[in-house]
Amino acid sequence: MTQPRLLKEGSVSVYDITTVPKARRYAFIAIFVTAILCVLSQINLSVKGQAIAFLFLPTLGIYLWPTDANAVISIIGVFFLGLFQDYLSFGPTGLWPVTWLALFLLYRPDLRNKTASMLSQFLGAIIVLICIGAFQFALMKFVVKTAVDFNALCLTIVLAIIVFPLFYAIRESLSKLFRNRNSFYYERPAR
Repeated sequence: MTQPRLLKEGSVSVYDITTVPKARRYAFIAIFVTAILCVLSQINLSVKGQAIAFLFLPTLGIYLWPTDANAVISIIGVFFLGLFQDYLSFGPTGLWPVTWLALFLLYRPDLRNKTASMLSQFLGAIIVLICIGAFQFALMKFVVKTAVDFNALCLTIVLAIIVFPLFYAIRESLSKLFRNRNSFYYERPAR
């Protein structure tokens, strides 16, 4: 059982065949890493009397979700990770699952360009974090009808933007370290 995807390699089309167990493994690894980021996101800093949190740190995990991860396991995992983040942050139930599922389903990691540069990923992360911040602000203000500290929200987004290059470098280093040469299998399409 495989999940074929047509890729362009030079002038020859090839199929990327990721086996189903490997796709599940990618999804479970992403869920595990994002769960760790959920726990780390509870760290709070105080700068000039202003509380700053790392609450958007797991959003980076959702943003950089593996492209070859099993879609069904990933969607279920993102939903439960959102509930876990709600529980940890004592926020309204459903805020993070709705936010992360919207990001995951709109951004579609399985269709993302794998060869994107660090700069394009960084600019994309800035756009995503600002949009997620605006989405959460709107949800809190108009749906949950709770007062939102706009300055704290902006500082939290800025902190996530500052942390992104380090997070991306760690992710890429670990990916290169643990991926063996035979992790992907390429076959020529039948003619």
